[in-house]
Amino acid sequence: MNERKESTTSIILEYVRVIVLTVIATFIFLQFVQISRVNGSSMENTYFQNNIVLIDKVFYKHSQPKRNDIIIVDYDDGLDDTLIIKRVIAVGGDHLDIKNNEVYINGKKIKENYIKEFKKKYRNSSTRCLSICRNCL
Repeated sequence: MNERKESTTSIILEYVRVIVLTVIATFIFLQFVQISRVNGSSMENTYFQNNIVLIDKVFYKHSQPKRNDIIIVDYDDGLDDTLIIKRVIAVGGDHLDIKNNEVYINGKKIKENYIKEFKKKYRNSSTRCLSICRNCL
């Protein structure tokens, strides 16, 4: 009978240990990584509606985004804080032009093979220019 109590106690202690270690590991993991779900279609063909993504909370604290990086931005739309996922196409100091539905960075046309064909048509085909300030990102 004593052996059975010790065995049951040992099993319960092992379960408690596993649960405590799992909670601690999860807490530490979530200090560096955030789990999020994609809501929307603006990043198709790379990410799709309801894809689950892991967000590195530390990487850009030590470096700046580069062209073609995919970043998560904390966007305040006035109603509630929202995370949005976007691709970096220009960085500080770049000059961005949109002419005839084509994007140019510093005078060079960029290949946007990651965009769905129907989304390549910008709302207004007139020329748009934008200079990216050096410390904006």
